[in-house]
Amino acid sequence: MAKNPVLASLAFLLTVGATPATAAPDGTAPEYGVTVLQPLPGDLEDRAEAINEHGLVVGASTNLDVGPERAVRWDRDGTAHALPTLGGDNSRAYGVNGSGVIVGESQTPDETVHAVRWDRGRVRDLGALPGDGYSSAQWITDAGVVYGRSGPELDGPWTAVRWTGKDGPTPVAVPPGYVRCAVSATAGGVEYGGCALADGTSRATRWSRDGTPVLLPTLGGDIVRAATERGVLVGASGVGTKVPVRWNRDDTLTRLSPVVGSPSTVASAISENGYIAGFGYSQYPWSGTPVRWDPDGTAHRLDLPPNRVEAVPAAVDGHGRVYGSVTAPLFVSDAVVWDRDGHTTALPNPDAERFTASGVDTITGSGLVLGSFFATAEFKGFAAVWRPNH
Repeated sequence: MAKNPVLASLAFLLTVGATPATAAPDGTAPEYGVTVLQPLPGDLEDRAEAINEHGLVVGASTNLDVGPERAVRWDRDGTAHALPTLGGDNSRAYGVNGSGVIVGESQTPDETVHAVRWDRGRVRDLGALPGDGYSSAQWITDAGVVYGRSGPELDGPWTAVRWTGKDGPTPVAVPPGYVRCAVSATAGGVEYGGCALADGTSRATRWSRDGTPVLLPTLGGDIVRAATERGVLVGASGVGTKVPVRWNRDDTLTRLSPVVGSPSTVASAISENGYIAGFGYSQYPWSGTPVRWDPDGTAHRLDLPPNRVEAVPAAVDGHGRVYGSVTAPLFVSDAVVWDRDGHTTALPNPDAERFTASGVDTITGSGLVLGSFFATAEFKGFAAVWRPNH
């Protein structure tokens, strides 16, 4: 299924949406075609992790509980190709840049896990910090800088690291008094994320070009969810109740209007020209009420279709269209797009009887939508790409 936005203090989802060149510049929902991405021969399901502007998708294919998980890339027609490993059974691809360079992780013959980089069909072990037996590469910029983590074992504790060349990983700088950081990066190289104190309280952080961490204003505990190439961040802040916020280029904080009737609200995505999407939620039971903020801060509550009880916006484009999922009980959900007026259109489902759940993970600047379908009766998931019909 689509990524479920867990509202943990150090959960970061990179959903940077540049303005798509779609066929509906007035903010209405374009028409889409869909490609279901197939697992490797002999496998039963798959999971996509990233897509680049050219439609190259990467992730993993698996045979559920009876076989390994294998890193794959998918062609535009949905055919999967296995990526080479470091000699172990399991691997997964997590990121891909505009040049098609892929990063992820792979088991070695002795069953340790190392960060890897795939380029032109070849795999390279990126290594781990001295003394660590585990590393994983999560992001790669268009300039080829890789970000991830390193630790003594799979379950942590982890150190955020970056790889800038053929040398091994370098720890990302942690502000004085903080014990760890989680870092993401945009395609253009804006480094952002959050750093935690020993008690787990997190603080929104942006790293300068020289790698120095800059702690951003806080209301008591931060969730960072997305960033633009100009360094504007969005998420939520506050102790207990979370308030939707935008961290601006000048390192100031702007409170966004919360969803009325929801205990907390989080901003989950931002476009390059300043449209923001998010949702109001409560912890027990969890629920989501979708909202969009215009660049001037005006809030618009988005529609919920009939018989749907909650929504999770995952991305927003430069025309104010919001992409995400709306759900009903019993594992039923639909991948949807909200037009600029807040009305929903379901993205195409090629087999509604089989795929009872679908959702959106992210969109690209060219308007490609990455998400997934879930066959509830089979308990299998499949990645999908929706392409606008120009």
